Amino acid sequence: MTLKIIFMFIALVVACYSAKSQSDGVSLRLHSGLNAQTFYGTNTTDDKLNLNFVPRFNVGLMVDFRLVSELYIKSGLLFTTKGAKSKNQFPGVDMGVEYNVAYIELPMNILYKAPLQSGHILLGFGPYLSYGIVGSVEYGISTTTVKENIEFSNEYESLNINELNKLDPFDYGGNIIVCYELKNGVSWQLNTQQGLKKINAENKLLPSKIIIKNRGYGISIEYKF
Repeated sequence: MTLKIIFMFIALVVACYSAKSQSDGVSLRLHSGLNAQTFYGTNTTDDKLNLNFVPRFNVGLMVDFRLVSELYIKSGLLFTTKGAKSKNQFPGVDMGVEYNVAYIELPMNILYKAPLQSGHILLGFGPYLSYGIVGSVEYGISTTTVKENIEFSNEYESLNINELNKLDPFDYGGNIIVCYELKNGVSWQLNTQQGLKKINAENKLLPSKIIIKNRGYGISIEYKF
């Protein structure tokens, strides 16, 4: 699935680059940003998760092209990291836990672009699709730390209800974007992202009330070329 997303994006870039040579309405952008990420959802007792934000990052290539007048579509391919941290309790387990998960992400946003002073302001929203490729979860009890790799699967079988390193690789949700673009092609962007899909894998032997979803806030910079 990851390769399919990459190939689809390469085809999109090639098509847009070809169109760029014939139109001023298509732009390619280098993207780099910092995120504050966490998880939200419910734990084993059906109470809300209360987790800390962790710093993460994203890099990639974005493409935007004009639909009509001041309306644009902006898509691309990002390597983005997400996660969360708890110092006290995480899904019913008394220990400190920190997740670090890397995704290949495909956003698809609709943008309204309007002139403002010496540049443009852009307001937008849209969905995203992500696929987890690598990750780890770190457990801390007192002075002891144990690190495990994330095992990606939508379901598993275990008699241990606290298998915290099992995640579904697929994720989807929505973005809201506010961006200011300078005349020199540099733009600054603020965004918020809300995951809509449960990302913890399902234990077929011991069903659980645990629901984990991604949530994040970010700031990024892009350069149009």
